[in-house]
Amino acid sequence: MAVTHDAPYEYVPGHSVPELWRLSFQPRYWSYATMTLLQASGLRPGMRVLDLGSGGGDLSFLAASLVGPSGRVVGVDRAPEAIARATSRAAELGLRQVRFRQAEIESLVLDGPVDAIVGSMVLMYLRDPVVSLTRLVAQLAPGAVVAMLEMDAPSARAVPVVSPFERALGGFPQDPGSDLWQIFLAAGLPITDLQAHSRIDAAPTAESCRETAVSPILVGAWARKPLSFQVAA
Repeated sequence: MAVTHDAPYEYVPGHSVPELWRLSFQPRYWSYATMTLLQASGLRPGMRVLDLGSGGGDLSFLAASLVGPSGRVVGVDRAPEAIARATSRAAELGLRQVRFRQAEIESLVLDGPVDAIVGSMVLMYLRDPVVSLTRLVAQLAPGAVVAMLEMDAPSARAVPVVSPFERALGGFPQDPGSDLWQIFLAAGLPITDLQAHSRIDAAPTAESCRETAVSPILVGAWARKPLSFQVAA
């Protein structure tokens, strides 16, 4: 993938070792929701997939399991630390059809055909999700798939209320989960399927079931680029 040199978006959590671990844990925690969306969107052997904000590579690896050895998955991330970790893990897993490239999502220019664009909790870090998604969709061929998962942060809570947990939920620059269908429509994508997933977990150190964390609802949407591509006014 080739990129221009516009100013990048800011990924506030950074890319420390603990954050890279979290980026790897997150897709595994939501693996059921992620795989459900990827399968529903029609990922199949031989497809060429672009993973936006690939982090530790786990979403790319799930996509690779569906496109198989004859397919191709390219994960893009702005952080060289994330690219290095994901590349190392792909080699360890023997996934030769998976590659990772450093790139800025907001200025990404596709240099080859792509059958599907996927992403998990990445639009929330972009300055303008509609503008960025529209730019990418405009570069796709008609019929290409776009499948995204985003968090509806206000739906998460801890019981009882835990201040650090509440502060963390308020620290995201965007909250596109509840507006994902509107983002798709504004980017010229008529939604084929809209999903919602949630989890309820006991706190790791809880002494009773009264201490729980209700994970935020994860909203998934997928669509195909229409033959007559038109951005909403």
